[in-house]
Amino acid sequence: FWRRSDREAVQGYFATHGIATELHYLEVPDVLWKQRIEESNGAVRQGRASAYLVDEGLLKKFEGMFEPPLAHEVDVLVKPHG
Repeated sequence: FWRRSDREAVQGYFATHGIATELHYLEVPDVLWKQRIEESNGAVRQGRASAYLVDEGLLKKFEGMFEPPLAHEVDVLVKPHG
């Protein structure tokens, strides 16, 4: 649910069917997100993971797609320790 419109569509669908929803948002700082991508890329390069490499182009695409949820959208906010 990277885009607000996708979140709204799914919540609307469930609401029309009488199904309650909750949005749990794990707030990850950009520095940590990029660090984990580099760790994943390293594992792929070393043959320890079968995921795909996230190059600079794909990273920019992901960054451009993501719309952080607004405060009123979030039911449970989780922040990393540190």
